Amino acid sequence: MVTIPPLVSGYGVVQQRTHPDASPQSGQGTAAPAAPPATPADPLLALLDAALKSAAVRQNGLAPLYADLTALATRPDLPPAMRAAVEAVLMLQLPADELGAQALQTAVARSGLFLEAALASGQFGGGDLKAALINLRAVLQSFLGVEPEASVRAAPPPPYPGAPPAGQPPSPATAGALPLQSAVAQVLADTDAALNRQTMLQVASLPDARVPDHPHRLALEIPLLTPQGTAVVALQVERDGRRAAGEEDKPSVWRIGFSVHLDPAGPIHARITQTGPHTNVSIVAERVASAQALHQGLPVLQAMLAEAALEPGELNCRLGAPEKGTAAPGRLLDRAT
Repeated sequence: MVTIPPLVSGYGVVQQRTHPDASPQSGQGTAAPAAPPATPADPLLALLDAALKSAAVRQNGLAPLYADLTALATRPDLPPAMRAAVEAVLMLQLPADELGAQALQTAVARSGLFLEAALASGQFGGGDLKAALINLRAVLQSFLGVEPEASVRAAPPPPYPGAPPAGQPPSPATAGALPLQSAVAQVLADTDAALNRQTMLQVASLPDARVPDHPHRLALEIPLLTPQGTAVVALQVERDGRRAAGEEDKPSVWRIGFSVHLDPAGPIHARITQTGPHTNVSIVAERVASAQALHQGLPVLQAMLAEAALEPGELNCRLGAPEKGTAAPGRLLDRAT
């Protein structure tokens, strides 16, 4: 029988979330690592670091983009080619009322994280978020005849390698009441910012060659269509196959982290650790009422895991904020200061 501990406050938790308005544009940026960055000896790593640093100051989440796309799609003066490109991106939202294992698997496959791998293998079949965003950016640029400007909207923390997942709440639309030219320019900035964030997510999913036997980790974000608008579910999947001498027969450890931010529940973060049939679940809620409700539901979760032929281990829920991640030295600098 699993003992479910009482709900406690976040003892010893380091505050990870930045101020909602903190972004490279607001001058606060992301804290630089304490150690001085080293210049990568490998030219490919140098290019990767340069791309990451460039993307960090121009990135933004999918929530502002989807809010503006939803407003743009209602305009009667939208050119047909642009409408088709807009609708192609809108179709890749995951409806919250259809959330299930198969739908989530499809959303992960279409998240944009695997676009280049699919193209390289000749298995690209369309329906990919990054591909749809690239096409949308090209259509918008063709209409305007200009390069995208940097987004001035407050951005979530950059998804640097090792950062915990951070969900995004639905965002208000800013382009709906603008003249068409201005609205398209706003959506172009949103699209470019979302693509820069996609680049960072892909970099965060690369294995770290500097750490032998480093666990393989995937970081991705999925647009979730809710009655409140489009929120973004942040996911992190990690497989740790490292084993000590004499433990070669032990199963790999899988860790799945996710984060979602919807009102009135507020930000909720969960981490699932799976070792063979053994399952541990840790939930963090940032609002008291949500933490209490989730804690009361732990016995239901325990029963659901047992019904799925899993062995419930430690199940806990606490009030607080997720622990702070650690950026790889030199991988992300504060370009705003």
